[in-house]
Amino acid sequence: MTEKKNEVFLSTLKGLIGVIPYFGAAINEALFEHRARVKQRRVNDFIEALGAYFMTRKVEESNLEQISSEQFGDIFETIIKEVAGTSSDEKKKRFKLILANQLLNPIKTEFVEVYIDVISKLNDAQIKILAAHYIMKEDYEKLKKMRISLLLDVEQLKQKLTEEMVIGARGIKGFTRKMINKKLAEAELELKKFDEALEVTEGYRDHSYYGISEGEFYYYKQDLVAKGIMQEFISAPYISKYSFLDVTDFAIGLLEFINEGETD
Repeated sequence: MTEKKNEVFLSTLKGLIGVIPYFGAAINEALFEHRARVKQRRVNDFIEALGAYFMTRKVEESNLEQISSEQFGDIFETIIKEVAGTSSDEKKKRFKLILANQLLNPIKTEFVEVYIDVISKLNDAQIKILAAHYIMKEDYEKLKKMRISLLLDVEQLKQKLTEEMVIGARGIKGFTRKMINKKLAEAELELKKFDEALEVTEGYRDHSYYGISEGEFYYYKQDLVAKGIMQEFISAPYISKYSFLDVTDFAIGLLEFINEGETD
């Protein structure tokens, strides 16, 4: 009954649009015939990409049983609808990974539908921001901790050098300035290298990394925070010159679920 009502509605709508002077026929073509072809092409391209992806993966006999499960059927139907409605290659890539993982490495989670909904509401830049913060986080955290440790070493060596100068002024033998100065120079050189490495690594925290304006980057970050996907902190000045934007546990679950590390 619902399907019949939809057909009547569409038929009526086409008729009303058709009477618009000059543009009626063109609008009907654009809204219905052309849009239908575009959506069908998107779905066809997606299925082909999915098939090519499976050709590079090992498929077990048990994976075939997953196809008949209700969960996979629901996910497949939802994703096909989303694919038909988007022109974003980034989103389609994520949808492909979700669908593929549900066959190759099925994970039972109540968030599947939520994950799909979240991806559909993010634009390409936001997906890239989210993925970069997830991928780069571990390397950045390691560099940050090592830099703090090295910074403490430099401060301790400077303190020893000051103490040695006081001892030397009193005529009492202490640590040789030459040895301390050598260690201090080496530590400061290493600290400089870490600063340069951090500058490169934390580049993903800057708008230029994504090829967007600073205003766009700020808006996208705030939107991600508002959606509960990311959280923002203010970094201590000796650690970073940028505010600290981090992925939430939900975002980690999302990115791990779609297997962000996969490459085409």
